[in-house]
Amino acid sequence: MSIRIIPLQTKEHTPLVPDIVWDGRCGDYRRAGADEPANPFGLQSRQQLATAVLICLQTDRAVEPEALRDGDEQRGWAGDAFDLDAESGERPLGSRLWQLRRSVLDPIETPRFAEYACHEALQTLIDQEAVAKVGFSSRVLMDENRFEFTVDLFGRDGRILHQQHFAILWDNLNGIDHPLS
Repeated sequence: MSIRIIPLQTKEHTPLVPDIVWDGRCGDYRRAGADEPANPFGLQSRQQLATAVLICLQTDRAVEPEALRDGDEQRGWAGDAFDLDAESGERPLGSRLWQLRRSVLDPIETPRFAEYACHEALQTLIDQEAVAKVGFSSRVLMDENRFEFTVDLFGRDGRILHQQHFAILWDNLNGIDHPLS
């Protein structure tokens, strides 16, 4: 048996999802100012889609044991320890983008895998009807040992609701601090 704790919306109180504010190195919560009348001095909650994208893409999704190479460590997050109720539409959270760490930058395979991993991770936003479609574009900069990609979230009317750019530096993945420029 499993339980789920679900915040309920009432007329007096609408639960707010706090923003994860990304500074280029890590994500954290930001305190709201007095200018947020629904949540003065609570946690900032202005960019729910941006936060959802960061959670979906930057949470490591566990993979099947056969997908691990010798010496690879299984990644994932604490929620992986709970059984999912697939019949009610629950799905694993996170992305497999962490698997790029073990690969060599390739102009064909890197974008192909990243697009698959992004669509898989962001499918939950489509399932929950927060967005109608996810778009993906990328470019490989072999001279800079860098892979960049953009995620577009579309509404039912076809307009872009949110667009976010990302970069993966292979040097940075190997423990060498290489600032984004």
